Amino acid sequence: MPDVRELLHDSVDGAAAAPIAAIEARATRLRTRERRRHLVGTAAVVALVIAAIALVARNDGAEKHRVITRPPAPAPTPTPERVFPFTLGDVAIDGDDVWVADSTPVTGTVHRLDRSTLTETATIDLESVEDAHMIDVGPSGVWVGTAGYGEQITGGDVARIDPVTNRVTAHVDASGLGRWDPGDLVVTSDAVWVADALGRRLLRVDPDTAKVVATVPVFGGLSVGHGVLWVSGGDQTVALDAHTGRVLTEIPVVASAIAATDDGHVWLVTHGRLERYGTDGTRRTFGAVDELTRLAAVGTRVWLADSTGFRQLDQDGRLVPGTERASQALGGWEVTASGREVWRVDSAQTTRWRP
Repeated sequence: MPDVRELLHDSVDGAAAAPIAAIEARATRLRTRERRRHLVGTAAVVALVIAAIALVARNDGAEKHRVITRPPAPAPTPTPERVFPFTLGDVAIDGDDVWVADSTPVTGTVHRLDRSTLTETATIDLESVEDAHMIDVGPSGVWVGTAGYGEQITGGDVARIDPVTNRVTAHVDASGLGRWDPGDLVVTSDAVWVADALGRRLLRVDPDTAKVVATVPVFGGLSVGHGVLWVSGGDQTVALDAHTGRVLTEIPVVASAIAATDDGHVWLVTHGRLERYGTDGTRRTFGAVDELTRLAAVGTRVWLADSTGFRQLDQDGRLVPGTERASQALGGWEVTASGREVWRVDSAQTTRWRP
């Protein structure tokens, strides 16, 4: 079919060509503008489609993200502390047994607990008119120290309990020593060491015969570790060979709490500071603590217990993660520990804490 422009050119003369050219130019501009509008409209539609796809993808991804990364499992809840109505005494741990010297009754009493079930398996009457306020366990049995109140009491006593029968099988024979009163005691493989609060001396007791076989002119709180017996009292802390009683070193510092670790060191609370000493007298200071802080050694680490709670430190004095526990103590208290478990007896109760 012939083009319209060719027919127009054929039907008009050259004088009419100019107006026709103007009409063609305008038509071209209109067609160009229309194409631009079409392109812009197409681009807008494409942009909207892309945006919609992106939104759907993002929402879909979020849904997938929520499904894949489920909320993290809650951290394991620490074993809650357990509380028992035994007060003002001491605690000793031996394998599956926990022995608590209880000062609640008028007469001395020891409670034996199953460590796994925390049920009481025996109650031992010490046959004494004095209260039980210290206890330790060793190969020779369970040894308990009692002390009375007032001048009417002639002195204290240390009794041995047979863990097989749960009965008292001996009392320490200190005949010839006069009046004496146990202030602290520790049990080793071949001896029972008793700090005599009245005579200001250290007594060595034969665990087989329950007789005092030697005395050492030192007195104070006792702790044993790595074959070294540490005694802190008066104006010094003394390290003794736990087998022979020979003095190894003397340190001119006295402590309100003491704990010997298995690496041959001793931790002391002295004048509101926590310090660690070696048998060569070397010292490390780890900062301020409550003067009433009590210590319990586990291997090369040490538990601290004060009026606000518990915490365990490693051999360099750093807090062991997960061992800190807020727990109020009343009055005076004593602590002992085994592994990541710590026991405290205070003026109101006996508390077990296991992180």
